[in-house]
Amino acid sequence: MSLYNLIVVPLSVISGLWIPCTLLCCIPWVQKQMLYLHWVTLFPGKWLTEPERAGFLKNQVATFGIASEDGERLFAWLIAPLGVYSRHVDQFIQESPLPDDIERRVTFRLLKEDPETRLVIYFHGNTATVAQGRRTEEYRTYSSGASDKIFVLAFDYRGFGKSTGTPSESGLLNDAEAVVDWALHTAGIPPERIVFLGHSLGTAVATGIMHRYADLTRPIEFAGLILCASFTNTGSAFSSYAIADVLPDWFRRRFKDTWRTDQRLASLAKRCERLQLVLVHAENDGTMPWDQTEELFKATLRAATEEVGPKLKVVDLGEAGKQEVWRQGTRSISKLIAKHGGKDALNRVDTGFTSDRRITQPHKHGNTQAPSHKNRHITMPALHATLTARDLFPTTANTSVTPKAILLIVFVAVIPVLLVAGLVSWLLCCYGRDRKSSRRRNPAEEKGKENPSSAPQIPQKDAEIAGFLRPSPIPHNPYSRETQGVPMVPERALRRNDTVGSERSGRSVGEKSEAMPRDFV
Repeated sequence: MSLYNLIVVPLSVISGLWIPCTLLCCIPWVQKQMLYLHWVTLFPGKWLTEPERAGFLKNQVATFGIASEDGERLFAWLIAPLGVYSRHVDQFIQESPLPDDIERRVTFRLLKEDPETRLVIYFHGNTATVAQGRRTEEYRTYSSGASDKIFVLAFDYRGFGKSTGTPSESGLLNDAEAVVDWALHTAGIPPERIVFLGHSLGTAVATGIMHRYADLTRPIEFAGLILCASFTNTGSAFSSYAIADVLPDWFRRRFKDTWRTDQRLASLAKRCERLQLVLVHAENDGTMPWDQTEELFKATLRAATEEVGPKLKVVDLGEAGKQEVWRQGTRSISKLIAKHGGKDALNRVDTGFTSDRRITQPHKHGNTQAPSHKNRHITMPALHATLTARDLFPTTANTSVTPKAILLIVFVAVIPVLLVAGLVSWLLCCYGRDRKSSRRRNPAEEKGKENPSSAPQIPQKDAEIAGFLRPSPIPHNPYSRETQGVPMVPERALRRNDTVGSERSGRSVGEKSEAMPRDFV
């Protein structure tokens, strides 16, 4: 295969697919499907309603629903810490939970009655549900850390899992507000004991809801904000999937859900007097480049201080990475860039802050023990969240696409591009085949085409293979050496002999010849 076919044809095919897909992403409905991926469900419904399948102890997770102001129903998990479970193990095991009656659950009662409890509200990324395998590993890590006072509240956004509705930026922020209001008013947890922890897409949701509460007439500040594998905005997030990092600026401006985390963090840095921000990322993250977190860190620092080169405390964590911390009064902004881990990877980490507690509970096949969580596989962001949570003590643009623009994109850009790309690809493939066949053509055949009289004879063997034989009309000669069957002669030879015989006898070609060789084969 020529170099032309190896390079030009694949590039033409890729271009013909990539350009139309990029243009299609300008349509809001397509944007939602690509950004949220809420239609991708990796686990069946039983994983949602039966958390024990994901490795939790009996009734350690309370499943319930939260209603949003616009009428959507959100599915949520409330996870009790392992230390609290060990002290009330009999109550958890003997509990007979009722669906959606969260206020009568042991987990809820222990969360509300203990004035020292801490609540981590987890905002997951796109795709799947709260029961996705890696997420459940994180829940267990947070709830089994050095402090046995940390409860975890995880929920599915609208359109994800068992939650109703369709996702959008305003819709997800309304969902987050409903969950935070439930924690503040129903569970009675003060904001100084609540931490927001976001992962991937959840970093934008967590930042957005904290910004919404900070923008109230009476601002509400929470204990902390932890962002794992964050991104500056939707355009930057999509650029990581672009070919050769090329994404037109006009395409960036046509995102309906922009998720401007960079602007919201800058606003929080200016408004919040007790901002506690932690940014976490991994250098080998293959999905979201870690320089997104680097940009957020620098932009937030510029908004928080007017110093040209703010003083940073650098902590070398060896193979775990490096941490940079900026502190000024009651405000703290830190960045942890790990060398290994990735957005969804698991690492083996040895730490004295993880729990080494074992719990025995009845099982139908005997007693079972909750595994020790020391030297276990945990996610990189989960480790940092555990270390940070132990210090949580009380501290005082319109970018929509119009219908006219959608029709213009579809009928003027997408369809012609598809037709042109298909035509170009077809022409290139045909041109490549013609060049390839011309190189392999036999020179003798070319000469034979120019002078048919000098064309080479087709060998008997080749004629047989090509299927050019037919039964001979000559009667069987008993004196011939061929004693079995009717001999087969090439059709072209018969035509040639008939022509020669006709010329000699003076008859036309169609007349029969009376004289034939006796032993003609």
